[in-house]
Order: sequence, then structure tokens, then C-alpha cells
Amino acid sequence: MSNYKSQLKRIVEGLKHTDPAIRHDAIFELIELSEVDNLQFNLLTLEWLAKEAAYPYPTSFKVWDEPSYHLINFISHFEIPELTEALIKYYPEYSKAAKEEVFRYITSFDGEEYELAILELIEQDIQNKQVVLPLDILYANPGIIIKLLEKHSQLFEVEEYKTTFYRLLSYCLDKNYLDRFKTKYIGPLLLVDYQKQVEEFLPYQNDYDIKFVYGSWKETYLQIRSTMSIYLSLMEYYFNDEMTPFIKEAMSFTDPFIRTNAIIAALQRDIDVPEDLLLECATNIESTEYFYWEILRIRKEHLFPIKEKKQEYFAKSHLFLYIVQEHDFVPETIELIKHLDIENSYNQPIRYYLASVSHDDQVIPAWVGAYALEEEDDSVHMWDGTYLEDGQFNEKSIEEHVQLFMDKRANEKEEDASIVYYEGKPKISKWFYAWYVLLAFRGYQAFSTMDPVYITLTSLLAVLIVSYHIYKTKLLKNKIEIVGNVVRYTDKDAHSQILLEDIKKITIQKSNMKTRMLDRRSKVVAIYNKQNKVALEFPLECVSYDEFAFVVDELTDHLKEQPHIQQQ
Repeated sequence: MSNYKSQLKRIVEGLKHTDPAIRHDAIFELIELSEVDNLQFNLLTLEWLAKEAAYPYPTSFKVWDEPSYHLINFISHFEIPELTEALIKYYPEYSKAAKEEVFRYITSFDGEEYELAILELIEQDIQNKQVVLPLDILYANPGIIIKLLEKHSQLFEVEEYKTTFYRLLSYCLDKNYLDRFKTKYIGPLLLVDYQKQVEEFLPYQNDYDIKFVYGSWKETYLQIRSTMSIYLSLMEYYFNDEMTPFIKEAMSFTDPFIRTNAIIAALQRDIDVPEDLLLECATNIESTEYFYWEILRIRKEHLFPIKEKKQEYFAKSHLFLYIVQEHDFVPETIELIKHLDIENSYNQPIRYYLASVSHDDQVIPAWVGAYALEEEDDSVHMWDGTYLEDGQFNEKSIEEHVQLFMDKRANEKEEDASIVYYEGKPKISKWFYAWYVLLAFRGYQAFSTMDPVYITLTSLLAVLIVSYHIYKTKLLKNKIEIVGNVVRYTDKDAHSQILLEDIKKITIQKSNMKTRMLDRRSKVVAIYNKQNKVALEFPLECVSYDEFAFVVDELTDHLKEQPHIQQQ
């Protein structure tokens, strides 16, 4: 461990160097160190790193050159609630990216005190006019959003923050975390802000072309589109008669995303929507998928004009958006060549589409999916495994493309089966050895006095301590792990396991009487199969239960019957 501490000190010195190449090497070394298995540091070392992250590091302003961020990211691998105090103390001096990591770390702990800590940090930033509001972290913590909106609604009028606050408000309303929020204040303000945004949007209206949108306009227009869409979506909740002409006007705009949001607002407020507009949004390759998700959100999917083979439209739309976002080019045409119905590793029926993508005299093969088929044959629901193949479409026959795809899946399945998602072993607390110190002291007293009663009691204490130590030492050979889609428990040389999809519930129960004689607080984790019988049982101390439960939940959230997991 001392070697690792020395290495950390060298790394920090490297991060402070004025030569970018030396800083680069130090960052790379820090990342490599974070990947060492079972790496441990004491609280004092991590607090020292939290302090060092506040140092005014030199920077070349390149994306990777963020020493403050990389140190906080390294710290975040160690889940120690007490460490949050140091992070809060030095927070004002961190870089913006590092501050976002601090938010992510603090919100990983449950408890109102951590929520309040985040709000206090935001308060500091508001006072210093350096507000950091990472949307992904806040979306996962709606309680923080609601308190932030209630306490700082004046920021709706501050140009720098208003769009973010509108996004947070829209998210909470769409998810039903809020019912109504300051209607008399937000309504008029929203209308004014929308009209200002329309003025920025209109110069693009007549020349709208998807090649421009994802090309030369990309840096400016997509932000305008996004803000316009947020404002229109909020008109669902803050509607008044003054908004009607603006909603009707937006339904005539060329941009299919803006038009979609206007149509949804109109449907929610009983404003007439021509059927041809519904059909245009439903068949436009940019908006098909988004339009259907919005129709589902407001529970009016019966109004979606495509009644059969909807999934083919979804697949084209999904592939188009995947390409412009991940591969940075605009397809000229997308054709679906064949669909392939198979099963995933959980034996669930899924569908992939083989597609051809035309671009700059090239025809590129692609696969879109995997669409879930358990509920219906025409679903929009999917587990995203979309990708472009290498080479040209016509270099292989359709059968060869399919075979290549199936070989790829077989290799991925084999690799997935060996991925260790979780591993837990029991540990003996270092404080346990204090009992031996106490025992030595008692033994010295007993044999000094030669009091038979005292000697007897001390002997009994020795038996209990040694027996408990032997019991704990035996447990150290036990191991619980989640590998691929299997939960496996190793008890000495015996193995037992259960597939994730076969789990009905996971509970925490009292241990048997024999175990409780050695540890009265001892508990076990019981995993039940679909027949409601215990398939796996292991000591609670073998796992960090919250982390174990989280991993199981994440790996099974796509199942039709997700297991019930008892909270600790």
C-alpha cells in the first residue's frame, strides 16, 4: 500500500508540471492505477487528494488536460461517506468538470443530508455566479430539482440559467414529480421567452434542410431547436388562450421536432390538428421515433396514423439519428433489407433489421435493434445494439451479412458470459483484533491474581473469541459473484448458482440458530427461484448489499418479470 501512496505523490507532482506531455503521462498513470483490483486507501490519503484537486493546475485547455477532474474521478472509486466533507470543503476551487464529479459522488449516497449538501454547493455557486447544473445527475435526483426550483425561481429570468431551469421544470412535469408550479409567474414569462426564441429561429425556417441541420448549422441550430421544443412542451402545462396562435404557427414550421412538440401541446389542449400533419410527423425519418414516444407519453397512441408495420418506420428513424449523432454524416437513403427474429441471452424474443445506408456513392451495411417482441410484434421498445458494419453492402450476400451478424453475437455472448459484474467476499474488521488485546490484558490480570473465578471467565472469553475468529476465517473462503447472467456462490469448494432471469425475489433473513450462537446479528441473503424456493443463500457480510442489489436490478431491468429485491 505504501508503494501506491508513493506512486500517487509522484502522479500529483506530474500533474503540477508545466510540460503538457508530463501531465499527460501522469493522468494516464492515474487512470491505470484506478483500474488496479481491490485498490484501497485510507481516508486521510483520499482527503489529501481532495485537497490537491483544488490546486490551480496549469492547463493547455485540451479536453484531456483536466488534472482537477481526473483526481476527483479517481477519488470517486472509493465509496466513503466521510470523504464528502473534504470534497465540500475544497469544492469552490475545483474545475467545472471536477465539480460535476463531486455532485455525482455525493448523490451516490442515500440520505437527506447529502441532498442538502448538494443544494448548499449550488447556493455557493449561485452567489459566486458560477453555477454548475449537470442535468444527468439532477434528473436522477428529482428532490434536489424541486427544492432548487422552489428556492431559486428568479433564475428563470437570468439569461445564463433560464434554459436549464426550463429543462428541469419540463422534466419534473413530464415525470409527474410536480403537478403545478407557479403558474401565474411561469406562464407569462414562458410566452415572452418563446417569442424571443422564435425570432432567432425564423431566419432558418425557409432554408431548412437536414444536411444543414447536422452539418453547417449544427453548432447553432440544434440548440435553438432544443430550446424551442422545451418551450412548446411547457405550453402543455402553462396554456392560456394567448398561446393558441403560437402553437398553431409552430405546427406549420418545417422542422419536424418543433412541429411534433407543437402537435403534442395542441392535442393536450384540444386544439385541432389536421390528419396530414400527424402523418407527416409519423413518417418523417427525423421525427418518427420521437413523435411516437411523445404520443405514448400523453397516452394518445390511438392517434398515431400508421397502424401496421410501425416498427419499420421506427427502425429507419432510429438508425438515421444514430448515424448523425455517432458517425457525423447525413444518410441519403436508408433501406430495410431483412428482419431477423432471434433470442437474446435471457431467451427473450428480439428482432434486428439488416439495412443499407447510402452516402457519398457508398452503400454501407447496418443493423438496427434489438426490438422487444414479448409484448407485441410492432413495438418501439428496444435494447440498443445498433451499429454500422465495415465495408460495402454489396461485398457480401444477404446470407453472408446474416452469418457475420450471428457470429458476432456468438462471440459477444461468450465474452459477456465471462464479464464479472460484481464480486464480494467477507472481511474481518481490523477492530476485531482489539478483542485479543483485551483478552491478553484480562489473561494477565487473571493469572496475576490466580483467582479461579476470574481465570474461568477469562478462559470462556478466550473460547468465544477464538471460536468467532475461526468462524470468520472460514467465511473468508466464501465468495459471491455475478458473472455474465449468473449469480454464483462459492462456499469453500462447493458451488451453487442461479440465472438472473430465474430469480423471483431476493430477501434478507436471520441466519440459522447455529450461526446466531456465534453472531447474534448474523443475517443471510436468500435468493428465490420462480418456484418460490430458496436457490441460493449466503451470509449478508459476503456482500455490500446495496451495491449487490443495484447490480442485480440494473442487469434485470429489461426482464418482463423483474425480481423483487428487498431494501436493506
